[in-house]
Formats: sequence, C-alpha cells, structure tokens
Amino acid sequence: AEPARRQVGKTQIVSVSTPTRADKRRLQALGLDLTESGDADSIDVVLYGQQDARKLQAAKFRYTVRVADLAKRVAAQRRADRRYSIAQAGGSALPSGSTGYRHLADIELELKLLAGRYPNLVRPLTLNHKTHEGRDVVGIEIATQPNNLDDGKPIFANIATHHAREWPSAEHALEWAYDLLTNYGVQARTTRLVRATRNIVIPVVNPDGFNISREAPDFPPETEFGQFSYEMKRKNCWPNPEATGPCNNSTAGRLLGVDPNRNYGAFWGGSGASVDPLDDTFRGTGPFSEPETQNIRELQSTRPITNLITNHTFSNLILRPPGVVDVGPPLEEPLLQGLGARMASHNGYSNIPGYGLYDTTGSTEDWTFWSAGSLGYTFE
Repeated sequence: AEPARRQVGKTQIVSVSTPTRADKRRLQALGLDLTESGDADSIDVVLYGQQDARKLQAAKFRYTVRVADLAKRVAAQRRADRRYSIAQAGGSALPSGSTGYRHLADIELELKLLAGRYPNLVRPLTLNHKTHEGRDVVGIEIATQPNNLDDGKPIFANIATHHAREWPSAEHALEWAYDLLTNYGVQARTTRLVRATRNIVIPVVNPDGFNISREAPDFPPETEFGQFSYEMKRKNCWPNPEATGPCNNSTAGRLLGVDPNRNYGAFWGGSGASVDPLDDTFRGTGPFSEPETQNIRELQSTRPITNLITNHTFSNLILRPPGVVDVGPPLEEPLLQGLGARMASHNGYSNIPGYGLYDTTGSTEDWTFWSAGSLGYTFE
C-alpha cells in the first residue's frame, strides 16, 4: 500500500451549525467525516487537518471546536482506561464485570462460554453469510427453551457494531446478554422477561471492520489521524476494484469498504448516503450488496422479530423511523414515539425521528420497520 500522506494540521472534532434541513444536506455533500453526534441545529464532524477545515470555510459553514487535538485526547483517554482497569482489578459494576473494551476474539469466546454455561437458556447463532474476509457473524439466542424456535414468543433483536470504530456499541449488546442470563432466577423482572420473550444478541455485525479498528496500533500523541489511521475505520471490507492491498493495508486506507448502515433496502439510493466509494457513507453497489446486511435481512425475514435496537455511538439519541424527512411520519408514529419515550425515560436520551440527526437511507431500522413492521430504533 502507498505510504500515509502527511496531514497538515491537527485532527479535530467540531460542531457545525446546521439549523435548516438544507444546511444538513449541504454539509453531507462535502464528503467530510460526519459523526453520529448532533442535534436539531448542529452536527459534529471530524476534520482531518487544514484541508477539511477549508472545505467548511469555503462552504460558509460556522463551527465551534469541541476537541482541538483528537490524537492528544485519545492518548489521555487510553491512560484513563488503563488506570481504571487497574483500579477495578476485582471487576466492574457491569453484569459481566468487564473493565475494558473487548477485542473480537474476546467477544466470540464469551458468547461461546455463555452458551456452555447456560445450556438451558442459550442457543448459539451463526448467521448465513461469511464476511469478505471469511469471518462468521455470530451471536446467541436467549429463551427458556432456546431450541424451540416455534414457541411463538415475541423476539427482541439487540445488534451492534455496524460501524467498525464504534466499540462501545458491541459492549452494550454483550452486557445485555450477561444481564439477562446472570439475573434470570435472581431478579423477578428479568426472570419474567426471559420467560416471556426471545432475545437475539449480535454484538458485532461488521467483524472485519471492527477487528481492523480494534487491533490498529496506538498512535503517539504527536501523530495525526488520517486516511491510513485504521482505528478510525467505519466501513466493512468490500474490495474496491480501484484499490489494492488487504483491508488493513490498502491504498484506500481506512476508507476501503461499504457503510453497512447505508446498504439496507429501505430507500436505498436516496439522500443521506454517498455514491463515492471513498466516502465514509458509501452505500455500496446495490441494496443488500454486502454479506453483513444480507445476514440481518435473512434473520429478520425468517424470524418473527417484533422489536429491534441497533446500537451506535455517540449522541445520546434514540432514533426511530423514518430516516428521511421527505417520507413523512408513518401511521405508527404515536406507537413508535411512545415506546421511544418510555426508553428515553430510563436513560435520558433524546427521543427523535432518524432524520432529526440528518437524513440517512439504507439504514437498519428503516428496513426492518417498513418491510416487516418491526419496531426498530437506533441507539446513539
């Protein structure tokens, strides 16, 4: 692969003023790295040096700096993580007792251990399609009779890590599984829940991208992020024919791949996704072109999933369909809004339609809702 091009200026996170729908769409068209953090009047954007800042300035966007030096911030966070891990050597308050972010191998091993530890409650799950790098996408199914798939119970799917760099999302899904299993027979509410429902947990939908991001080498504070900083990888490992080299050492760098959360069939080809293979929101060559989205499509199509949460980071938002403002609210809007409000009452998140952050097409919960009627939400 070609050597990393030197970045001029520090990597920053800025809050860009986008008070109107037109502003949000103009910003999306600039090809910058939009985070999934923002509100009705702003969107947080990662600027990889002066070139990106000039794009914003040329487009006459106003912005404020939230993180002036991302490399330095990340280095400080790593030090804090190490101190926490040492201080919590006996285990944390999480259901699993974990004290740090897991690696892909950790997650896959713990799913197997849970299946072995709770054979009367857990069914191992391997989805149908291997990833571009040949990995299985795995999870578990939790129920009182886990192998009786025709028991008619409503199914809740808790899935995570469509976007490789969003490590906390995998932790949320896996800790949910630990919570259900360790508290079954201990807490009355959890026991009732496990007896009345089925729970499918898939912590990592995009294992190729996650593994590359998670295993990327630590950068010293003086080193800037950029196209070849694989920790910042968002997408999967779709082999762009115009790039050479493996997914973790490609001429396209971290920008190789398809954004799985723009590749579902709902409104695919509309606004809120890119046609540029080197854009972070590249939608792919067609709806469901990617094995990761094919897996979730087949899971949703063959099982009566009534509710779904797809976990992302990091906005403290509960997003519901639709992802595009022009679609308008569905007839089920009162139900979707009401359930979102009940969830938000527990975690303090903002409960808004998906387009409240910015327009997206080809997203998970839009497809599961509009195709199968599942009440789906993105947790940011």
